[in-house]
Amino acid sequence: MGTRLAAVLALIPIMLSAVLAAVAPGPGTAPQPGAREHAIPLPTVRAEYSQGRLVLSGVLPDKAERDAIVRAATKVYGRDRVDDRLAIGAVANPAWLDPAFLPDLRGLSDAVAILEDAHLVVDGVAQSIQVHDRLGSRLASLMGLGVRVVNRVVVDARRDLR
Repeated sequence: MGTRLAAVLALIPIMLSAVLAAVAPGPGTAPQPGAREHAIPLPTVRAEYSQGRLVLSGVLPDKAERDAIVRAATKVYGRDRVDDRLAIGAVANPAWLDPAFLPDLRGLSDAVAILEDAHLVVDGVAQSIQVHDRLGSRLASLMGLGVRVVNRVVVDARRDLR
């Protein structure tokens, strides 16, 4: 009987390892259902500037944040040139969400600014080196405010005959 008990006890660690291997996710596997189900999504703001109009879209946590961003945009572009497509949804209200991060995209073509997950990415084509440098200075001033800024604006060499 002692030999049988010893054999059974010797199998327990092997069986336990097999069970754990079967239920534990391996490398490259998708997260288990429910792993991030309760995480609150982050807000996004997308500003697209084309032909003198600014289109704002994304999801914000409340009306106050939406109104602040729309107010900042209309101050720069004018009320009749801002198309507000921002939605209010169940998203977090992080400290980096601020209208100050909405850059002035005038003087750019194909311009897009996206504020999301404490990152501001700005793309577009500047009409001149002066416009490019002005935007670059403004974006550099934002870097110390808790948001990573990526400036991918280029100068249109055909238009800037400096």
